[in-house]
Amino acid sequence: MKDEDGNELNESFAGFARQIVDHCYPDAPEFLRAKLSNGIVIRRKRFLYREHHQKKLFGVDTLKEDMRQDLKYGADIEETDVTVRASKAANELSPVGTLAPKLLRPKETNPSHTSASALQNQSLPIDTVLEDTKSNQTTAFTATPSSSAPIDLPRPPKPVPGSKEFECPYCCLMLPIKESRASHWRRHVLEDLEPYTCLFEGCPDDVRLFEDKATWIAHLQGHQTRWRCTSKAHSTTLFTSEEEYFGHMRGQHARSFTESQLPLLADRSRVPTTMIFPQCPLCSYIPTESDIRDSNGSTQTKKDRSISDRIIKHLAAHLESLAVKALPWQDEVEEYPEGHSQTDKADDLTAKSENGSRVLSSDDATGLQFSEDTDDSTLLEAPTRSGDATPLLASSSYEEDWSFIERQPYFGHDRDETLQPLLQRLFLEDSTTNAFSGPLLPAYQVRVTPDRNFYGRDYALNAMEKALCIGIDDGSTDNKPVSWPRCYALYGPGGMGKTQIAANFVSKHKNEFDAVLWVQAEDVGKIAQDYKDLAIGLGLVEADSRNAMDLDYTKDVLKRWLVNPRKDRSREGEKNPELASWLLVFDGVEDGDVLNGFWPYNGPGSVLITSRNPYSWSASLELKPFSLSEATNYLFRVIGQEPTPGPEMAAATTIANRLGGLPLALSQMGSIVASKDISFTDFLYSFEEREGSQAFFDWQTPDKLRSPSNYQSNVASVWAFDRLGKGSTLINIVSMLDPDSIPESIFNSPVEEDDSALVQFVKTNYVAARTELLARSLITGNKGKRTLSVHRLVQDVARTRLRQSELRSHFLACVELINDRWTFQELTWRHGIARWETCEELFPHVQRLKTMYPSITPSPDSFDDYEFARLLIDSGWYQHERGQSLDAVYSNNMAQSICESLKLRLLEHPELAQNSSVTLSKLNYSLLEIAHNRGCIALEINEPSDALQYLTMFNLEMVKESLKNNTEDMRLAISWNELGNAHMLNRDWKKGEDCFLKSIEEMRKYRKFSETMISLPLANLGLAYWLQGNNELASITLKKGLQDREDEFGKEDRVSFITGRFLHALGNVESSLDYHRRALMHYKLTLGNRHHRTADVFVKVAEHHIKLGNYDMALALLNHALGAFSISHTYIPEKMRACWMRSKALSALGKTREAESELANCYQVYVRLRSKREGDGPKIKNGPSELEDEDIDDLIVFWSK
Repeated sequence: MKDEDGNELNESFAGFARQIVDHCYPDAPEFLRAKLSNGIVIRRKRFLYREHHQKKLFGVDTLKEDMRQDLKYGADIEETDVTVRASKAANELSPVGTLAPKLLRPKETNPSHTSASALQNQSLPIDTVLEDTKSNQTTAFTATPSSSAPIDLPRPPKPVPGSKEFECPYCCLMLPIKESRASHWRRHVLEDLEPYTCLFEGCPDDVRLFEDKATWIAHLQGHQTRWRCTSKAHSTTLFTSEEEYFGHMRGQHARSFTESQLPLLADRSRVPTTMIFPQCPLCSYIPTESDIRDSNGSTQTKKDRSISDRIIKHLAAHLESLAVKALPWQDEVEEYPEGHSQTDKADDLTAKSENGSRVLSSDDATGLQFSEDTDDSTLLEAPTRSGDATPLLASSSYEEDWSFIERQPYFGHDRDETLQPLLQRLFLEDSTTNAFSGPLLPAYQVRVTPDRNFYGRDYALNAMEKALCIGIDDGSTDNKPVSWPRCYALYGPGGMGKTQIAANFVSKHKNEFDAVLWVQAEDVGKIAQDYKDLAIGLGLVEADSRNAMDLDYTKDVLKRWLVNPRKDRSREGEKNPELASWLLVFDGVEDGDVLNGFWPYNGPGSVLITSRNPYSWSASLELKPFSLSEATNYLFRVIGQEPTPGPEMAAATTIANRLGGLPLALSQMGSIVASKDISFTDFLYSFEEREGSQAFFDWQTPDKLRSPSNYQSNVASVWAFDRLGKGSTLINIVSMLDPDSIPESIFNSPVEEDDSALVQFVKTNYVAARTELLARSLITGNKGKRTLSVHRLVQDVARTRLRQSELRSHFLACVELINDRWTFQELTWRHGIARWETCEELFPHVQRLKTMYPSITPSPDSFDDYEFARLLIDSGWYQHERGQSLDAVYSNNMAQSICESLKLRLLEHPELAQNSSVTLSKLNYSLLEIAHNRGCIALEINEPSDALQYLTMFNLEMVKESLKNNTEDMRLAISWNELGNAHMLNRDWKKGEDCFLKSIEEMRKYRKFSETMISLPLANLGLAYWLQGNNELASITLKKGLQDREDEFGKEDRVSFITGRFLHALGNVESSLDYHRRALMHYKLTLGNRHHRTADVFVKVAEHHIKLGNYDMALALLNHALGAFSISHTYIPEKMRACWMRSKALSALGKTREAESELANCYQVYVRLRSKREGDGPKIKNGPSELEDEDIDDLIVFWSK
């Protein structure tokens, strides 16, 4: 392996590194000096390997010999470079996948647009360096570093002018410009160096390097940890390893614990050391009394800890100074600007050293060109991973510098009145509130594109303009009070052009409104989804936040803004804020009642509604068909010609007359004529030739009062569908799906071998089929979103043309296409949210298939329905995950009916399954999953008896399967955990404890077991101990679970809400505001601000503030919680508890009347809930004044307590 100057990195360099270590630390043990010098060599090799690999990656030519050396070294790296940073990189994508897109350049260019440093590349060959060091030993090395000496690092490379990033010459990654600041750059380089290593002889991780202090210190502490047995049966005994402790416990105390409790006892018996090293193992440094702060009056344990901490910091400086020697550019000479002498440079460096600066960066004015967002952090030292920071000036205590000022007593920020408003905002505001100062205006969020052939309808457009285009400040023209919002409705039969009239109106008047918003209003689900998209588009909610996944939250956020549409939300206290004007369109309303939950009552804006039904809107207009002259002119507009008198006009008039003036039919007929490139005269002639001269006129039904929009019997529909080629299959498929926003991705995915013949045909011919349907105006497309839309009348006609067998085959093809894209979840510990985005796009189509299924004739000899049952089961669980547990019941009912029917058929006629992939085993698996899901839903909606019934069934079947098959199945452990939850919901804490221990025991048998796999049963176990009064064991259990998650996912774990479960439970066990506050912030980021679990912790934090006397803060938190609980009747007990807390806070504030009213309401709910559990628990209290905390808490489900 060669360095950048062609020097071989052989034993000579290793000897050079050893001389550095020997000179600096001559009294250090031999094994340590060998290890530290070897670390320098490993780091140097790693840096050079990265540089060579980067050059080859981007086409820089190297010698074949160098390539062989690199390949040889690459294999060596895998064996020796066992480091934290290396192990992280191994789990990420390869450099080709991660770096190439950002850094790919032509071969003739340099491997980087940056220079490695500002130093001149004039290094001497290594042999010369070694020769000089031998003859001038006294000047070859710097003095032995001390803990206070600065560590000089090369400056970061200069970026390309105008660039916002630069390439690190050590890790070869592109970094943002902010990383070039002094403190950031120091931290980054030290992480690349991984300067820390274990200093204990015989350590199993002897070759491991650590990139941060925290991990390194934790490793060192592990060497000094002991386990202590304090049993009264013998004197206190210490053990040096966990294995020794386990052996002692099993041998001496076998009957006093269960095997599953042993790890918990070991954690409880662990005794961490207060002193890792009594003196520095490299230079024998021992801190003096003056080095240790506040040593007077401290206990010996605190003194030992202070001494150990001081030595660790001192030792870290040693290791950092040695690691820097490995930098490939360390020996280069600095390039100085003209007029700046080397003496000046030395003076600058000395001055910075005295001030504790750790980065060699004298040329600040001419170095990196920082962006305008520079801050003072460049002048200070950034904290290390362990939280330590190097101060700018010599350390001094508060008393030394400020003793002339009397220190005022401080009781914490929770009692600080000045901080209460800030804390309140921290708790109540979601993580995205401060992301935007106001809505992103102007906003035009309309998903429908106006038809370029739009014609006429002036009377409707004028009526809408008069009703809706009135400014907020305009007074009423009829001396009546202004009523907000302004509302106008268009109604009429299908195919009348309501949507296109609305689209044309908003396009024409979009500049008159600050926000134009469009909603597909067919059902509640679509409106909620569109409200979410609108809230995100307006900047009211951040797209990637957890709150964006809460449809109730996004609905409320948008409604609040519509009611009070401030242009600048940052000016909350402004008396007369500037309000935005808005227009909201509800398109395709099927049932007017669905708008109640979304209506912006009193909002100063305008609402336009389109509907087939003539509801009693305050102002509305019924659309009529085109007149004959309008219909004729419209036909000419569609084909792009001007109407002129003659045979062509006569033919067009004849066609328009027979189409009844229906815009949809006219549009499709015009598209057919245009696509065939024929005249209206030729069309009539070809029709007569094919059907007979009278056939065209016979299309008009004799009923003169028939609806003009009777599209199914209209000649246009027949001709639009007639002689369809490859588009025929696609339109039949599309007719089964939700008509709005059909993702094209379900059709253009690769063809698979196991695809059915029908699905293969659709995928193979999709482009041609789509083109044909677009040409005939049977579908419309959105190129930006890559979606299709189809008119509901077109869907109806397509389905009526199918026989029952064809209807079934196309339905099953739809199921197959959706299943290919749906992200199914196995029955494991399912609490992730990564799949929500994909499922959200497909879920409306699953709902449509669910409504279609009852009309599909079952097949007596087919098992194809099983795939639909799978989709129903998993989509039902998805609904449960999204908080729609009650809606998921219908999916489970339908899926269970299908599976039981197929199982019965298979048992009666086993020969039918010979050519099918459906087996009894698959059906039983699905039925078990349904039982599990039903039980979990019953848990969520607080139905104790149903939960126990379904989860007992699930557990018994899993136990039977495990005994029968003797195979590894995670579902067994899951069944014990869920059964434990069911027992806890039925207030049987002991049975719950037994089930959770059994779940943990089964999970530990799993081959790929990790501690976080038992997070849920461990959290539940801690609650079971707490509810039985065993607080000590509960605390040990919960802290272990929390530590396991922090070890795997980090302290700021955002993988799921489970970490919040531990924090919430620990707050209960230890009555800790700190734990409850942490739980609240964790839930806000993982579940969102309006989730019921988040609301539970809002109540707990409010309870702490009531005890602290912060009643206003408590009321604000409780009001927020009540808003979250109000989204479902499931949370009535939790809502009652919040009201109980409110009555306490109001009473303390002297608001007696409000407090009494709140208490009376709380008592009414208490009596109603308590009556349902007559005979279970204490008697019902006689009046509100007798209520106590225990009475209320008794009615709360265990995980919400």
